[in-house]
Amino acid sequence: MKLKNRIFFIFAIPLFCAANSAHADLQKDLEDDFINLSKNLSSGELPNTFCYAQSADQFGQDLKVAGVNIDSPVRLASVSKVVTSFWAISELGPHYQFETKLSWNPKNRHLHIAGSLDPFMGQQSLMFLASELDRLQIHDVDVLSFDSNFLIYEYADVRLNYESTVGAQSNPTAEDAQITLFKYFNTQNWSANFNRIYSLLRSKSLASGIEMVPSPHLTVRNIVLSDTDDTRFHRGVSHFIYASEELYKYLKHMNAYSINYPANILFRNLGGTTAFEKFIGKKLRMRNNEVEMYTGSGLEFYTDGEVTRQNRIDNESTCEAILKVSSALDKELKVYGFALPDVLLVAGVDPGTW
Repeated sequence: MKLKNRIFFIFAIPLFCAANSAHADLQKDLEDDFINLSKNLSSGELPNTFCYAQSADQFGQDLKVAGVNIDSPVRLASVSKVVTSFWAISELGPHYQFETKLSWNPKNRHLHIAGSLDPFMGQQSLMFLASELDRLQIHDVDVLSFDSNFLIYEYADVRLNYESTVGAQSNPTAEDAQITLFKYFNTQNWSANFNRIYSLLRSKSLASGIEMVPSPHLTVRNIVLSDTDDTRFHRGVSHFIYASEELYKYLKHMNAYSINYPANILFRNLGGTTAFEKFIGKKLRMRNNEVEMYTGSGLEFYTDGEVTRQNRIDNESTCEAILKVSSALDKELKVYGFALPDVLLVAGVDPGTW
């Protein structure tokens, strides 16, 4: 695939089979084809690279990697999402669900939301929450408070090409959340288009066995950021949990369409660059320079927060390291009865950018 600066980067998912003469001939043909293909392709300041699994046992251990420039670093771009998926599956497991917790005090009509850095908290999730609050007979909220883990990007679950809107920093603000919550939780102000979108979502949900109210009635007057849940000091407070879809389904959708914002939020949720270095060093005994990750998506990162768009940093990795990560992800998934196609894109089969 072509990446920034016209780097030509290819990696092959390991084929766990014993080497034989036919296999060796195929490997030689692949290397020759790659060398011929990349002769006229400018790679900028980084080399072209190609690698494949030469041999491994049935469990993917003792992976032997061969190819061209297999130890040379390249910019990962969206291949970063494979690494992010491996980290998320290893740390959380494929069945993990993000739990957004809501507390409701009917006496002073105070609703508090404690977030979980849910990477797909967007339009559909907010409309579903509005429906659920209506179903729970919560119609009139005087104060809605939310904590700093309740991140909202309005189009996280409906729009596929929005990386230019939020960027690699993936740092939606409290002000963004306030504006979006006011927009979705004051249903009397919904436009005709909003009501149409809600009706479509309700029909889609009913087809999946999830019932939403015909038309939610919800009013919220004041919305504030607060990491303290003041409702806990009162009697008669009700508590609810909004559980997300299971992680492996999030990852499949993220990878099938190469969506950047959720990948970046996941990376942030897991601890960012420092935590990743510790993880990859312990999990696969890799050095920092074998896989360097600054964002979960592969979008470039600016150390000044995109103010001047200087001091750019990119995710980089060797071809060999990515192949080993893919093999390790395959092994991790098998523990739970899953396989790579359950979380990664299958080219020519899955819908999406490929």
